[in-house]
Amino acid sequence: EISKLYTQASAKRTKDPQVLENQAKQMEKELMKKSRHFNEFEKSISTEWKDVKAGLKNDEAAIEFMQFRKDINTCVYYALLVRSDSKKPEIIKLFDEKSLKSLIDGVQERDQYFVNTLYGSRNHYSTSLYELLWKPLDSHLSGIKRVYISPDGILHKISFAAIGADSTRLLSDIYNLVSVSSTSAVVYPASFNLNGKTTINLIGNVSFDSKETAWSFWEALPGTNTEVKGIAEILKRHQIIMLNGDSATEENFRKYAVNSQIIHIATHGFFFPDPSQLKRDSTGNYEYISKIFGGVTKGFGIWSFVRNEKPLMRTG
Repeated sequence: EISKLYTQASAKRTKDPQVLENQAKQMEKELMKKSRHFNEFEKSISTEWKDVKAGLKNDEAAIEFMQFRKDINTCVYYALLVRSDSKKPEIIKLFDEKSLKSLIDGVQERDQYFVNTLYGSRNHYSTSLYELLWKPLDSHLSGIKRVYISPDGILHKISFAAIGADSTRLLSDIYNLVSVSSTSAVVYPASFNLNGKTTINLIGNVSFDSKETAWSFWEALPGTNTEVKGIAEILKRHQIIMLNGDSATEENFRKYAVNSQIIHIATHGFFFPDPSQLKRDSTGNYEYISKIFGGVTKGFGIWSFVRNEKPLMRTG
């Protein structure tokens, strides 16, 4: 409703979108407080390195990557490394952010050529990422088989498992890499299981267009129907709520999601490009924005998502 209001001229709006935004934020805060994940977050921020150490086995280590900005032009990455036998956390200096950006931004198009340039090919793995961000850690990982890693900043763009340790071996051939949002996950591992009766909401083969749809941007994904039906077959002993085709509406999603323990949505994914890499067209608008955000070139959606500097906010 908020996004629709922003697409309308101010004089034609029946409600103030700013008021609705504030209400939505307040509702989100209340939902978060009731969430199991919010409680886990509160635990995680009070976790100390000794707690992480106690949660590790003899052949495990935990690495929390961190970034420190010295000034507006200099950002340096460090690793906080803990083992089960650590007397104190090891703080290891890794690299200047510019060094990693030069590798990532060296190829503009995110295609197979980019992947081969950054990670190498099956016949010869590239070690450029290893030399930059993992080699300084290797001497601290003797005897370690499993490594919990919590990335930070642009390290979220890196596939650690695909990093070449040498020309013939991947990092994942040497270590069992477990990516976590925080190393506190070692202390508070996920406890969810499918014992008993679980309500599962499966959404696929969505009809993206209707009579009220002003623009048609998203193509149908019939393969997602096969996906959700396959999941339903695997989990058939549980209570399945299937929403597909015309039944996969926002109204039905809100109706059933509140009482579902698992929600699986098979749909399109998108990633808006870095706003600093977008060029303005002859009208002054950013190129391609009209194609990627429902025909809207200005307003809340553009500033909050398309032109947001945070990569996760440009993802959906």
